[in-house]
Amino acid sequence: MEWDAREIPSSWQSGYVPMGAKTPNSFPLGIHGSEVYELNDNLRQISMELAREATLEDLTKAAGTRAKYADSTDDMYQAATLPPSILEGDVLSSNTFWHGFYLSESMDNVTKVYTAGKGNYAMTAQEDTAILSALLRAALQQKVDFSRIILMRAASNFDREPTTDEPPQLPWIMDSGGLEPAVRNLYSTGVKIIDAIVTGWTSKFELGIQPDNYIGDIFGSLGGKPNFVPDGIGYSGSACSANKPPA
Repeated sequence: MEWDAREIPSSWQSGYVPMGAKTPNSFPLGIHGSEVYELNDNLRQISMELAREATLEDLTKAAGTRAKYADSTDDMYQAATLPPSILEGDVLSSNTFWHGFYLSESMDNVTKVYTAGKGNYAMTAQEDTAILSALLRAALQQKVDFSRIILMRAASNFDREPTTDEPPQLPWIMDSGGLEPAVRNLYSTGVKIIDAIVTGWTSKFELGIQPDNYIGDIFGSLGGKPNFVPDGIGYSGSACSANKPPA
């Protein structure tokens, strides 16, 4: 739910409020099941190790864009100045395309609220929630092994401007130099993972990489109990309006 930011209380960080909640910092009470998905962390760690074997590309133009963040008034953008690298984190998926410091900070807060402080907002997205929702339903019909899902994204631009005197640029203009190396790096890292799966299928991957963490949606539809849901909310359905996915 979005409230007009010009009319919100001064204590609110933004006008984005979870469904059914009274403040932006409250867990949503209207649950649909697609709010949070957790994937196989053991498989993620293997994928990260394989991806780091790839040689990442960069462009002078992309480096020039990153250099603007070195002139920020504090060191909070220090990571934005670094060359391409492999990172792990959580993706926030939304149909709203946002840009700017305050909105991005509020999205970081949304990630924390929806995951009981366990999520680490690292990247924006749009389609991931829909894809995982479809895969979860396929898993409920025993057509997909949810523990085999790997989510990889390549960052090509930033969700906020550097703190300089330059006017803000439209974020969807692909002239910052980041798109080309991002796409190439996504391919080169993905190939490392696919090659390892193909060559090591019989010895390692055929039976799957067993997760040690919870995997699935906010309801525990695939079994187990998510540790990112406050007691009495969502998992049991006793304290919320719940719409569990059909089996």
